[in-house]
Amino acid sequence: MMKPGLAHLAAAVAFILCGCDNMKMNNKSGDSSGAPPVAAGNRDDSRPLLLATVNGKPVAMKDLIDLLLEDYGAQGAWELVANELVRQEAAAKGIAVAEDDVNAEHNRTLAQILPQTDNVIQRSRLLDEYLQKNKISAGQWNRSMRRNAILRKLAESQAVVANEALRDEFNRVYGRKLILRHIQVENAAKAQILLDKLKAGADFGQMAFENSSNPSAKEGGQLPPVDDNSQAMPPAFMQVARSLRKPGDISDIVMVGTSFHIIRLEKIQESTDAKFEDVKDKLAAAVKERQVQVLQQSLLMKLIGQAERDEKIQYHDPAIKAAIEKKQERTMQ
Repeated sequence: MMKPGLAHLAAAVAFILCGCDNMKMNNKSGDSSGAPPVAAGNRDDSRPLLLATVNGKPVAMKDLIDLLLEDYGAQGAWELVANELVRQEAAAKGIAVAEDDVNAEHNRTLAQILPQTDNVIQRSRLLDEYLQKNKISAGQWNRSMRRNAILRKLAESQAVVANEALRDEFNRVYGRKLILRHIQVENAAKAQILLDKLKAGADFGQMAFENSSNPSAKEGGQLPPVDDNSQAMPPAFMQVARSLRKPGDISDIVMVGTSFHIIRLEKIQESTDAKFEDVKDKLAAAVKERQVQVLQQSLLMKLIGQAERDEKIQYHDPAIKAAIEKKQERTMQ
């Protein structure tokens, strides 16, 4: 199996919302701080008991609260918990973000989810459509940008770019590359039938489109350019790919894990004459950015997981607790 490339848009949406939709939260009503739980409906605040009267009939404020809890309670609670955990971690490490940091996170995220344009006005319109489609409020977006900007600062303090990683990046970007197609099937017999058809002149792209179980099938089996020393592909796959000498060569069947592959060499891109020292800083920035993006989400998961294990998250409002439990039940079904 090929290692996954960029995360799907759904994963980006989950991270924007909270990054913890599939996490189980501790719903115990106790609190290690000693503060007593506050029961729903018994809050000591200045909110009116009535929302409105309609033809003399009362509409209770409680009905609005219950409605909001039913629709947004679980997600809203998770978002607030995630934001508070991140805020506390940043405070403990003396990290703060300015509005410029939040705006930069906003622009980076837009570039990732809306790469089709860099026009500010068009992006603003497309963002509105994106938020509506994914049922994300403007407030959720803004809060998540601030949280993710803090996570970025935390991640940047941990990201370390080793010289070996820079050399690998140099080879990946500037080194010799193979342009390949492949067909992946689940049994050797089918692979042999397909190989016989290919040797008889069948079109490789069409055969991949119709038969391959790999996601690359929709592209006729075409893979992104692979550098000679790629660690992203299984060693057995790369050994066979490197043995192909000229464009059009087709491999014999190669077994990778439990799958069977047929590989075709489309093109060889020779290495460029770039010098490592000339592009070292540019490569370091690219490698660090990838590390930071991974760390942003893993740090959030780590903070939530640790808080759960230490029973530091308790929901005291019965209505919120019920909404959380209901959401967990739906997730597990």
